[in-house]
Amino acid sequence: MFISFMVFSIAHMLITLYLFRHLRDSDPEDVDLRRSLTWKHRLAVFNWTIFVMSLYFFFRHNKHCEPGVYTLFALCEYLVVLSNIFFHGTAYFDFKDYVFLAKNTRDEFPSFKRPA
Repeated sequence: MFISFMVFSIAHMLITLYLFRHLRDSDPEDVDLRRSLTWKHRLAVFNWTIFVMSLYFFFRHNKHCEPGVYTLFALCEYLVVLSNIFFHGTAYFDFKDYVFLAKNTRDEFPSFKRPA
């Protein structure tokens, strides 16, 4: 299950970095875009590094069963998840000038009635 999470997480990070790099090229003066891309890049590299370390600790634990190695593996797993959360948190820089509004439109559009 964790491998699936990592495959899709890495794919998402790569696609996001690719797209944001092209956005930066279209507007090089946008400070928030530059800041967002910088943090996305740092967090992605950190995430991948920690993931490789977690693989190393996992296989080392399975092969040698040394004390404390599985703890290091678990710590790396937590850091991978936290760095993924922080990567998604950079959306603050991407959407900080936008207002999102949730509105009830049932009264404005009578065709949208609740089923009885």
